[in-house]
Amino acid sequence: MHSKVTKVLYICFTVIPLVAAYFIKSRYKRLKAELEEEKNDYYYQNIFIHSKFECREHILQATSCGEECSLNHLLTLVHFIASAKESISLCVLTLQLLNILKELTKAHERGIKVRIILDKEMIAVDNLRLQRLRKSGIQVKTQKSDNSYLHHKFCLIDEKNKNSAKMFCGSLNLTLQGIVRNYEHVTLTNDYDMIQSFSEEFEKLWADFD
Repeated sequence: MHSKVTKVLYICFTVIPLVAAYFIKSRYKRLKAELEEEKNDYYYQNIFIHSKFECREHILQATSCGEECSLNHLLTLVHFIASAKESISLCVLTLQLLNILKELTKAHERGIKVRIILDKEMIAVDNLRLQRLRKSGIQVKTQKSDNSYLHHKFCLIDEKNKNSAKMFCGSLNLTLQGIVRNYEHVTLTNDYDMIQSFSEEFEKLWADFD
């Protein structure tokens, strides 16, 4: 009898913990694999813009000179914005590209929530454009201080919807100079953790700016 009890206790204190540890470890590996698989669903697309003065005419005439044409880069951003289903939150130093402005206006007209943050000093140079945006019903804010620049360049699309959220950010100002005459980069992604981080920053600025 004592021998049987000893065997049972041995199983309880040695074998069962080993089995439990095996299943816990297996579950951990499975969950880790699922998380990695989910993370791998995120994409990153990098655009590198090189100084190509002749591409100014390509943008004006809507004719591309090839894959690296500034027109193609511009249209990539335009289509990215056009894909919005719920919201667009744009935060940039300055906004002058007519194609982008038109797409933002069209998005607003079809019921998309459009919010724009621009630099106070830069918008003062082109106040008429700001007035046009606001007259169309689009919300636009600038920083309160005259002693700082709003130097961010990012755009959030559907940031509250994990299924359709995406964003782009980089060095590019949304100007003809930036997309034709400068050396710039833009990254497009649907990495939701990254989007949420930028969304938090946008909301902080939106609450603090006028």
